[in-house]
Amino acid sequence: MDVPTSFFSLEKKTVNRKILCHLKLPGGGEVTDGRIRSCALSFYEDLYKAEPCDDEMADILLQDLPQLMEEEKSRLDQPLTFDELTVAVQELSSGKVPGLDGLNAEFYKKFWSVIGKDLFSVLECRERGTLPVSLRRAVITLLPKKGDLGDIKNWRPVSLLGVDYKIFSKALINRLKLCISSVIHADQSYCIPNRSIFDNLFLVRDLISFAKVYKLDVGLVSLDQEKAFDRVDHGFLFKCLNAFGFGSSFISYVKLLYTDVYSILKINGTLLRPFLVGRGIRQGCGLSGILYAIVIEPLLTVLRRQLSGISIVCPYSTDLVTARLSAYADDVTVVIRSDEDVKKLVSSLDVYQRASSSRINWQKSVSFLLGKWENGGPPVLPRLCSWSLEGFKVLGVFMGVDQYMENNWEGIFDKVSGRLQRWRWILPQLSYRGRVLIINNLAASMLWHRLNVLNPPKILLQRLQKIFVDFFWDGHHWLPPAILYLPVNEGGQGLIDVNAKVKAMRLKVAQTLLYSKEHTTPWVSFGLALLR
Repeated sequence: MDVPTSFFSLEKKTVNRKILCHLKLPGGGEVTDGRIRSCALSFYEDLYKAEPCDDEMADILLQDLPQLMEEEKSRLDQPLTFDELTVAVQELSSGKVPGLDGLNAEFYKKFWSVIGKDLFSVLECRERGTLPVSLRRAVITLLPKKGDLGDIKNWRPVSLLGVDYKIFSKALINRLKLCISSVIHADQSYCIPNRSIFDNLFLVRDLISFAKVYKLDVGLVSLDQEKAFDRVDHGFLFKCLNAFGFGSSFISYVKLLYTDVYSILKINGTLLRPFLVGRGIRQGCGLSGILYAIVIEPLLTVLRRQLSGISIVCPYSTDLVTARLSAYADDVTVVIRSDEDVKKLVSSLDVYQRASSSRINWQKSVSFLLGKWENGGPPVLPRLCSWSLEGFKVLGVFMGVDQYMENNWEGIFDKVSGRLQRWRWILPQLSYRGRVLIINNLAASMLWHRLNVLNPPKILLQRLQKIFVDFFWDGHHWLPPAILYLPVNEGGQGLIDVNAKVKAMRLKVAQTLLYSKEHTTPWVSFGLALLR
């Protein structure tokens, strides 16, 4: 029998990674006792404290931006309705951690007919200028990133917000989804409907292939921003909304979410005192992704105007398509063709930093250089950043020369095999369906991100498929694998067929390239050019 509590019991083993055991101090040394809490609180109070921004730089940056159509602006400016909140409640994800009040999404779904009208009345508060206190407070929990966990910067702050807050923001998201793509360029895919992280990965991959085929001198720089979401200036956010043509009514709704808001830091299970959040977009709010895309779009617009990029003629028209950058939230990769491009990049970033309080970390930015650069040598990058001739890592995928890209598959077999091994103790208690769940959802899922973008060695796929089948049977193989791959209603078990999955991925991309109406979208144009 497959008992869910047993199935997910391994979550307990990750608890220790969520505990701050020690904390390094900025001036050297470290703390390991109760002072961890005070040091962490001090760090986040400073991080979320507003800094002066240069209004003149903001005015320069926000010139000549794409505008919402009047019809879109008018629709966004309409007062929120009870029906919109009802739809938002129905679309809430279940099983999520609640906010401070302890009321989860299931509670609101169950009792919406009882409390819905009251919450609607509470949220009609634009005239007051602030939300009720309970909606303005969030608990910040820290999730570990890669690197030294003694460095507080290597922990990601996620805001646990009340479900009532999420209902409000979800209603705003549903409005924004209908029009946001009209002001956010196609090379930014983060949280934009009908766009994907793979749009960015396909574009970077194909730009590298295009440069190799046509022997172009090209540099690619992947920019790193320090605490990108947490450093967003609220005043600059509201200016961006206005510059893109959002109406005063909709902007007032967004201001409600960021006016007089507080956070409560949770360290090792202990809630600390509330502190004022003077800047930053809350990671944990569903609206944060779209808001960040809006905040960074002025910078990207300037870069599209100033950088040389790589140009091709669209295969299905005479339009000239130029790829100058690829953006997924703050993960921005820019195309460099000359020293002049570097100067314009640095200058534009300086304006953006002064206008928005963002900070570029050149030391963590990575780059990749293609071509011979015989006329004067490659462009000179800012100090602390240097060209790599092998490749760089973009959005979790190693891109570059063939040998460097082998890093994508280095150790992947051992990782998948190790994950399956952790579940062998429970195999005697699991049904065949339970075994398929583990293989498909916990083991094979580790492969899809990179397999969507790159072709792995055939021998790797064969070995992976073998350990999946071996795990399923845990002994004698009673049926051919081909039968296991069939859906349950056709007599199979629905076990993942990795080869078939990869082929389906490729066919899906080919279908998009061949039948897409967005032929001038950079990743589509370059994909078609290489496909032909």
